[in-house]
Amino acid sequence: MKSIKGLILCGGKSSRMGQDKTTVDFRGKSFLAHTTSLMESLGIDYYLSINASQKHLYEEYKCIEDRYPDKGPLGGIASALRELQCDLLVTPVDMPELSKNMLSPLFESYISVKKLSSFALNEEIQPFPSLWPLSCLPRTEEALSEGKLSVRQLIKSLDNHLVPYELGAFPKNLNSPSDLS
Repeated sequence: MKSIKGLILCGGKSSRMGQDKTTVDFRGKSFLAHTTSLMESLGIDYYLSINASQKHLYEEYKCIEDRYPDKGPLGGIASALRELQCDLLVTPVDMPELSKNMLSPLFESYISVKKLSSFALNEEIQPFPSLWPLSCLPRTEEALSEGKLSVRQLIKSLDNHLVPYELGAFPKNLNSPSDLS
């Protein structure tokens, strides 16, 4: 997996959570600690996608500041593809229950088809985690320039491969304090 780098999406506004999601405690560790541990278990080099108010994270991590402020996850993905010039495993910071085993089918798909790979539940695209080939960069930047910010819609428009999973077999994003209990 040396040709793939990890990207942890950390640059959101966290308005529903009420605090920067990187610092949210979940089972004795921050969301960020859970996600960086996952990347380390995969043995891949990883970067944090951050916004302008998170520059303090440069002190401890390799970071990529969003070139497209306020454009959501798509801006972070495009920024990282442009800067790193390689394929990316993209995970959100707010999915602390994600594990290496859960990602295995995604990697297997990606290795066999070399297309943007993401999970699907009943054929509905789950945008994260996902594997993004560098070849997605032009279309991603085009979508941003057109103001089309839906990751799900962009994945639909790209050459992709969807990996099915069962309801309940995959962790959800934890977006608000009520999701933590």
